[in-house]
Amino acid sequence: MKEIFFVISGGVKWKEVNESIIIEPDYALNATAAFVFKKITDGLSNVQIVDALSQEYDADISDITSDVESLIQEMQEEEIIEDVTLRN
Repeated sequence: MKEIFFVISGGVKWKEVNESIIIEPDYALNATAAFVFKKITDGLSNVQIVDALSQEYDADISDITSDVESLIQEMQEEEIIEDVTLRN
């Protein structure tokens, strides 16, 4: 997995409700997706997020990697996050 960093896209409004994240106007992240979202706001890369999730949930790393990649792709398609990885 290539290490990629992301930021929340400009203009995205969100709030934390219990363990979920609500992104206005009508997009909700469950607890696990909210964990990923918060790690993105903390400046972690996709690789670091996978590591954090594997420690938090003690799950198979290949499953976590696949799930994180899918979630990140979906959030990019919804223009919630943007790739800010420096390119050489």
